[in-house]
Amino acid sequence: MNGTHLTARKPLALMALVTLGLLPAACGSSGSSSPAGGSSSSSAASATAMTSTGGASKSGRAVKVSETEFTISLPTSTFTPGAYTFTITNKGTITHAFEIDGPGVQDRKSDPISPGASTSMTVTLQKGSYEVYCPVDGHRSQGMETKITVS
Repeated sequence: MNGTHLTARKPLALMALVTLGLLPAACGSSGSSSPAGGSSSSSAASATAMTSTGGASKSGRAVKVSETEFTISLPTSTFTPGAYTFTITNKGTITHAFEIDGPGVQDRKSDPISPGASTSMTVTLQKGSYEVYCPVDGHRSQGMETKITVS
């Protein structure tokens, strides 16, 4: 009876070590982990990226986006067709979000992004024009919008 009781404890102990991050999980993921003391937004970013790609694990060309009161800054406004991973950083002092609408991409938006936090979203852009904006109430009308062209 004592042996059975100890055997039942071993899986629980291993599970606790995995949960605490003391033992790597055996899930075969090749993703990187965030450093200790890092922002908790990395897990939110992963969830957003997975939702944005319909659960797929594809990634696209990296595009860094910054949001502040009340602007959205992208490195370019012209893209070629293909998959892009937008990494949006809120450099402002209030909560923002990110939304993109255009050919094949309708109402694709991030969760709210707290000041100092980041999230990622992977979308496939087709030829045409896209509107990029902050969907938080009133932010778009205050200038948090831009257009991008895919050709």
